[in-house]
Amino acid sequence: SFTQDDLNIKGHAIELRVYAEDPANNFLPDIGTLKTYKTPKGIGVRVDDGFEQGMEIPIYYDPMIAKLVTYGKNREEAIERMLRAIAEYQISGIETTLPFGSFVMQHE
Repeated sequence: SFTQDDLNIKGHAIELRVYAEDPANNFLPDIGTLKTYKTPKGIGVRVDDGFEQGMEIPIYYDPMIAKLVTYGKNREEAIERMLRAIAEYQISGIETTLPFGSFVMQHE
């Protein structure tokens, strides 16, 4: 067993849920084909997804495409890695929440 005193914080993580939604249209779901789908890579970046390029985003289910997670030694590094990961994420064929995620990461 262990106590709260045994736990140590090491670094900072941020999660961005990537949805097939259009932020410019009240975040309404967007459906279509993932014409391009290339995930970011690199140190401190993880993508948990269930889609591949060429797959359809249907209207019948939750429009979440992936969870994008970044980790850094502190909050600033985690944010920097998130911004890089968002910029490297390539999705075409549908609108996504990635641009909104970039806006949020840069907001004071």
